[in-house]
Amino acid sequence: MNKAVLLCLALIPSVAVAAGNAGDKQDKKHGGLICREIDTTGSRLESQRICMTREQWEQQRRDARETIDRAQTQQNNPKGG
Repeated sequence: MNKAVLLCLALIPSVAVAAGNAGDKQDKKHGGLICREIDTTGSRLESQRICMTREQWEQQRRDARETIDRAQTQQNNPKGG
């Protein structure tokens, strides 16, 4: 499988979380960072708390979107059809 496709599949949960800002919680003790609970891939119960600034979340969202777009437009078709 293409590495870009695998990367995109790994980023899909991140994109979904980044797209839904309703769960954002601004953490006062972390100096205005936005903290999100991100589910751990392969586990129904485990999650990871990640805190970043609003700009960092936006950059991550843009990077993930760009990676997905690139993987979709550069797909290899070995049969050529």
